[in-house]
Amino acid sequence: MKKYLNYIEKYLGGKKIKRAIESSEETFRGKPIVTITLEDDTVENLPLAVADNLVSKDPMDATTRREAEVLPLTKEIIGVLLESQIKVDDIDFLFTKATESVNKSLELADDKLWNMKRREKTLADVDKVLTSKKE
Repeated sequence: MKKYLNYIEKYLGGKKIKRAIESSEETFRGKPIVTITLEDDTVENLPLAVADNLVSKDPMDATTRREAEVLPLTKEIIGVLLESQIKVDDIDFLFTKATESVNKSLELADDKLWNMKRREKTLADVDKVLTSKKE
């Protein structure tokens, strides 16, 4: 179990990090997930790439944290669009279809039992619910 000592005593959002270890889980694409325990003993599981963008030496407010989470993802999406050579006129259609797909997945996942508030759900949480077998 890898420990992320460089995260200790830094901040995730507005809270100080007490402990950070590699999770036994991975992202959809097989990348590591870090389990971060904060000063108030709340726990966040984040992909390593996301954690690297969010962990900072100073606290950040919710707006700054959201921007730090979304900006790298935005760059990734733009890169995929550039690589695909999508036509400019098809971009809105693509995002509409992507939004519809995500919303349908959320609707299906909501039909199963959730143990968290909607605003706390991640797309990875939705994928886990949809791909898990009923017991």
